[in-house]
Amino acid sequence: MKPRQIKSQIKKLTEEFGLKYNPAWFKQVWISKRHARYLEYVGMCTDPIYTRFGKTIERRIDNIDKFENSKEFKKIKNEYSGQAITKSEVIKGIKACKKIKNKNLRKEFLDLHKKILSSLSEGNLALLTETKNIREKETLLKSYLRHEWLHLFLIKNKIYYKSISESYWKYDEGLVTYLEFYIDGKLSKLESEKKKTKYAYLKKYFVYAIKFRELLKDKPNSKARKKVLFDLIKRLK
Repeated sequence: MKPRQIKSQIKKLTEEFGLKYNPAWFKQVWISKRHARYLEYVGMCTDPIYTRFGKTIERRIDNIDKFENSKEFKKIKNEYSGQAITKSEVIKGIKACKKIKNKNLRKEFLDLHKKILSSLSEGNLALLTETKNIREKETLLKSYLRHEWLHLFLIKNKIYYKSISESYWKYDEGLVTYLEFYIDGKLSKLESEKKKTKYAYLKKYFVYAIKFRELLKDKPNSKARKKVLFDLIKRLK
């Protein structure tokens, strides 16, 4: 799937959910797999692989050398992935990275954050991992890019549950997963995909996608669907 096809799919959601759309919102930058893992680490990703090194940014910065030399890092360092990042998250990352004691790591990750910051013309950005593997690149452009651009689409429409509380990331991932299956006409397959998913962290994507399917079920028009999404924001505050 080409980027313009993804944009076309997302644009159709504006009619179905009463949301705004601007093609300029959707950009991506390629970063190394190593840097992707560290952005998740410093960005306070709640995956257990990272939380064992700290549930606060202070603890994670203190343990960054342990993470660098851990079996957990060795296990995931070559994984390909995508992620959406906001300007405020990059600024937080710069502040955190300044406290890294290891001089080389500090410089490396400050340079990374500043590189991303210079590309944030729209305030948000999708990041994809660099790869020479053709299959990986096809998956990144077909699946991961759409997932991250859906995050950007929602953020630009002021739907970002994680901004209320870090623990609400599950709602963001659930809604994006719901929209992916909505676009593909496969909402009835959420349960079967949930069963196939072995990793507990990713299983939550489907748990919350199913919650959104129930919330949005039988809503007759875009106005009603949009109201559901924003009423949830009010309830979570």
